[in-house]
Amino acid sequence: MEEVLVTVGVKVRAPLRDEISLPSTRVNVVEDTTEIAIVEQHNADDSPRETTYQFDQVFDSDCSNQSVYMKAVDPLISLLLTGESATVMTFGARKAGKTQLLNGTDDKPGILEYTIKALFHALYSDSDSDAELSVTAVYFEVSHKTV
Repeated sequence: MEEVLVTVGVKVRAPLRDEISLPSTRVNVVEDTTEIAIVEQHNADDSPRETTYQFDQVFDSDCSNQSVYMKAVDPLISLLLTGESATVMTFGARKAGKTQLLNGTDDKPGILEYTIKALFHALYSDSDSDAELSVTAVYFEVSHKTV
């Protein structure tokens, strides 16, 4: 049976403007670890309740798309060049930052752009000019049960 390696990373997004004034939940990256802490305090009289979660990779809200790409996706390029397959998936609630991470903006590219550039750079710099190359890539977004 083929070995399947799954790593799980999380990127904590900055609070949205309307969330800043809400004291109920904060998400903190635990410094120099692969943990995040969810701190909940539903009203000022309650003691805060903290729950920590462990991941393979953790990126705080200041982490750029390029940094996420370099740490989480770039290592997969060498696997792709040997004929292996790779999947990068984002998952989260609405407004969690999935599309921004994948697609980026005009001035801050997303991980898709970095991946495509790195893959084709590697293919063309490592291949014989007469070699036939084939690349298959799929990108889709599921939203509200619609693809």
